[in-house]
Amino acid sequence: MFIRRHLYGITLTVWALVATALGGCANTPLSAAQDTAQRAYALYGSFVIIEEQGAQIVRNPSVDAAVKSGIRVADARAKPSADALAGAVRDYLTAQAAVTAGGTGATALLSTATANLQRWVTQADTDITALITAVTGNTPGAVAPKPSTGT
Repeated sequence: MFIRRHLYGITLTVWALVATALGGCANTPLSAAQDTAQRAYALYGSFVIIEEQGAQIVRNPSVDAAVKSGIRVADARAKPSADALAGAVRDYLTAQAAVTAGGTGATALLSTATANLQRWVTQADTDITALITAVTGNTPGAVAPKPSTGT
């Protein structure tokens, strides 16, 4: 739990720094990513942030049960993709290090790791976007839904 909260805080800080560096442009860390590994990090950061927002909504007793259910379903789909994405990034970085070190068969390993990372970026993007939609009640970039007033 501590690690999760710590990662959440770090992710928010990174996003704030990136937003400041971009001078208020419409760019996000995801759109600013220059390669597959950066895209993977940006996706995982998005997941951490939106999952925490979703958890806050689900804990709110005034939020409609259907909204909570939609968030839970989307999170159940996105979490395994995000976890696999994190593993694929580790594998990719390990393969890159092997190529740099001149290891035997490292180029083939990097080729496989790159293809795997690209596949998980595509899958996670779909699943994380669905979670963002469930949490915001709209589209990525929208604000989280307000609790129902019971009327």
